[in-house]
Amino acid sequence: MFELCKLSHWLTLKLSQNIDIEDDEFETIEYGFHIIISETSKMLVTIALMYFIGFLKYSFFVILVFGILRNFLGGVHAKSHLGCFLSYFFTVLLIISAGLETTGNQGIIIMLSVLPAVIISIMKYAPADTEEKPIISSNQRKKLKTIGLLTVLFLMIISLFIGTPYRGFIVYTIIAQVLFMNPVSYKMFKSSFSVERK
Repeated sequence: MFELCKLSHWLTLKLSQNIDIEDDEFETIEYGFHIIISETSKMLVTIALMYFIGFLKYSFFVILVFGILRNFLGGVHAKSHLGCFLSYFFTVLLIISAGLETTGNQGIIIMLSVLPAVIISIMKYAPADTEEKPIISSNQRKKLKTIGLLTVLFLMIISLFIGTPYRGFIVYTIIAQVLFMNPVSYKMFKSSFSVERK
């Protein structure tokens, strides 16, 4: 974490030498660099490990779908970079493993079974932010919730027309996303929703 913070700070300093940055903007830009570096390194290491496991071609699909859902629906974040990476890696690994073991009909049955819970969770918790990354604007919240719900429904419809194991990947990714939005997960990760969310 220390090296990541140093790199983020260094990049922001370099940027500030070429562009006028106000003091109050410096921390925001530094945090942006921090997130970009953290997320990129997490995905690259995960993809590399998936290559050795033999799940490389599946990992791109799951990471893409999971990333889209997280972008709109949010979810809990681990407190440390190691915890963040481990939770991310094992989530992707479990989604792929479960998807490979799920037949086409099983995927449809599971999807229809969890659909009510998925919709209720999105309506109740999305977008699930944190105290560290709050979503303050109420309009932004409504927009993310609507787009997130439509994205989930679109993915579920798409899953009806694609074969295994990708149908299973979509279903389990949606389930994982909903679980990361649940207050129980926030307690497990010792995190909490933002003040605005509460």
